[in-house]
Amino acid sequence: MADKSNRIHSVFSVVGAFWQPDSPQDIITGTLESDRRYLTLTTAPVYRPELSTEDILNAFNAFNFSKNEILDVVHGFTSDGMCTLCHLIDQKHLGITDMSSRREVAAIRYRLSVCVMGMQLRSMEDRCLDSARYSFSSWNQWLPQYVGETWEKEFVVLKVPLEHRDLVAVELDSKPIKVKLKLGSELKSSGKGGGRVSRSVPFVEVENNEKESLSWYLDVGNRLENLFSLLTGTSLTMQTMFLYRGEESAHVNLKRRDRPGTFDFLDCVHCNPDQIGTAVKIWLGEDERFHPVEGLALGVLRKGKLFVETEFLSLAQALEGFHRATTTTTSPNKAQLRQVRKKISALIQAEEIDNALKVRICESVSYANEPTLASRLADLCRRLTPTALSKMKLDPETFIRDVVDGRNFYTHAGGKLRRNRPVPKPKELFLLNQKMRALLRGVMLLRLQVPEELLFEPLRRQATRWG
Repeated sequence: MADKSNRIHSVFSVVGAFWQPDSPQDIITGTLESDRRYLTLTTAPVYRPELSTEDILNAFNAFNFSKNEILDVVHGFTSDGMCTLCHLIDQKHLGITDMSSRREVAAIRYRLSVCVMGMQLRSMEDRCLDSARYSFSSWNQWLPQYVGETWEKEFVVLKVPLEHRDLVAVELDSKPIKVKLKLGSELKSSGKGGGRVSRSVPFVEVENNEKESLSWYLDVGNRLENLFSLLTGTSLTMQTMFLYRGEESAHVNLKRRDRPGTFDFLDCVHCNPDQIGTAVKIWLGEDERFHPVEGLALGVLRKGKLFVETEFLSLAQALEGFHRATTTTTSPNKAQLRQVRKKISALIQAEEIDNALKVRICESVSYANEPTLASRLADLCRRLTPTALSKMKLDPETFIRDVVDGRNFYTHAGGKLRRNRPVPKPKELFLLNQKMRALLRGVMLLRLQVPEELLFEPLRRQATRWG
């Protein structure tokens, strides 16, 4: 049974025996370690006192023509029980081969991407898992408190419920997936002082009736992390992940270079449970073409430290991509454009110009009927009411002009500057980025059917807090 306190960044060091699933007879022993940066498996050193000439030649060739060994999956039995190690690559060959004495002591250190403690899987794509459970940083401050405290005249009453309570329970319409957001409680010692600390402990359970793989549940966890980051207005990080298969349970350990953002209650969108459930249902039910846009949009919304130029271009691309993914446009003159393209193609074939240029001209015509960035931004602005735009101090006409001019300037860096388009100053670009962030967050939350009145204050704060 997986310990519910095990986090995905847990630090540990255990010894064990390890083997590949297809060759369980070839067992190696070693140490599985997780420090603050990496997951590694270091094999136990092997000593060979008498190397043959062939062994020395092989060692020499291996040194000069070495390739990193990659192992998809390794099973193990450790002092903490069964485990599955995924995506191992040999990072370093340890030890020494002494040619003069014909002796060798050697070990290999592998770096791995994911460790599943408590369960053995055939691969990361092995569709055998029933459900998973996740928790995230700081979100207990956003969700309702489950631990109660009452101040009486002569004493303080602390109520710590022993049973979990369902806050949200939804089923996706198009997929056999059930999602439950539950509230639990925790009461533990505060340390050497002997005191007690109580707190609410929320977590999400995701169940798939068709059974799914570790990769699938990792992707769902990342998407939920994005969703709750969008709702809270800061970058949350996954703290724990547990897997369930029948009566078996396991916890996941992995290393990611993510850092939780600073939680601020004023940046949160304060939804009721029904609204959270609707948002979860829509978010996980999105078409796959939306997923890259989600990654791009949340990738920039969750980053706090970027060069202003990099942030600006990423936000412009995210806004354009979000509009493209959430809008079905039908060209009213598609047939006419096809005829024009045929005529242009026939015309340029008779000209003595480079073939690459001919192809480029034809391709340019095929995209001529696509909405421009300006029209896409105008449509996104119209999704917010004038009241919301006013609170954000966002004038659509000025905003669209500044974004389009800035995007054209940076995507054509090095070209000639137009006299009527001055170079954007860093301060102006920074303030424009805040409005772009607010607009992107606003239209994404509206797509999740979050009532606009709940967005007024968080969007105003995002768009105007710096000036």
